[in-house]
Amino acid sequence: MIPTVETFDTAPFAEGARVRYWNSAARNVFDAIEVEPASRHFAGRMRRRSFGSVQLATVDSTAAAIHGQASSKLNGIYLMINERGSCDMQQRGRRNRLLPGELTVLCAHEPYRLDCSREHRTHVLYVPGPGLDAALDEHIATAHRGAESELLAAFVVRLGNLDMNVPTGNLLDTALKLIGLTWPEPVTPPARTNAGTWRQRLHRYVEQHLGDPDLDANRIAGHFAISGRYVQAIFARAGTTLSQYLLERRLQSVAERLRQEDHRRICDIALEAGFNDVSHFCRRFRQRFGVSARDYRARYCG
Repeated sequence: MIPTVETFDTAPFAEGARVRYWNSAARNVFDAIEVEPASRHFAGRMRRRSFGSVQLATVDSTAAAIHGQASSKLNGIYLMINERGSCDMQQRGRRNRLLPGELTVLCAHEPYRLDCSREHRTHVLYVPGPGLDAALDEHIATAHRGAESELLAAFVVRLGNLDMNVPTGNLLDTALKLIGLTWPEPVTPPARTNAGTWRQRLHRYVEQHLGDPDLDANRIAGHFAISGRYVQAIFARAGTTLSQYLLERRLQSVAERLRQEDHRRICDIALEAGFNDVSHFCRRFRQRFGVSARDYRARYCG
């Protein structure tokens, strides 16, 4: 099978004609879809590679809201890898944020919504197959990263870099096998006696996403396919709350970096640790350690 490629670009069009052209191109690739740019200075470029019934679209555009509608032509899933920028996604009553390097799955024939940040690049692999959305239901509109999606993400990126003159074989079979091997098994909410194990899982996830200022119980729950109430209950059994735990871990993270780094601006370190308000960070740091962040650093690096 020799793949084919198509490119859609708003650059040749005047600003007033770009949205109309882009929506026509998007419907050509994704069927029932409507794109609402965040400003009149919209720009977008999309490359679609088709491998028989499998297609890969790489989309670069400025900020936009994307409304996917019910489709009668598509019956499968979208595997989405967010390479640059963030994207808020909604489907099947779930709301989560997709950060750079994260991967998610959407049902291609059901309504969905994506709100993409200032500038973004997203790789979207369409894999046809009735029942795929049911088999992967717990992962729909849920962000995954790290080892659990590394193999699948590498496969998708590799598709985008293939020599167009090289036969690709049966990409559909390969994609389906990788999905089966890569995606975790469905998670069943644990019994109370399993709370210790789950606390470790939640703590590990928090550490991996500590720098995300929007990390909350719903985002964590969406990742593990459990309820936000259960997430809160796990922390309550340890005598704390998720908010208190996040604050403590972020403060400890900043303190550790202040002891080791004397060249970075303190406000940058705080923002990277997940604080989105520097004045709030300063108050909390002084309450926790009894001195300002500047004096704390001077104690170890002065």
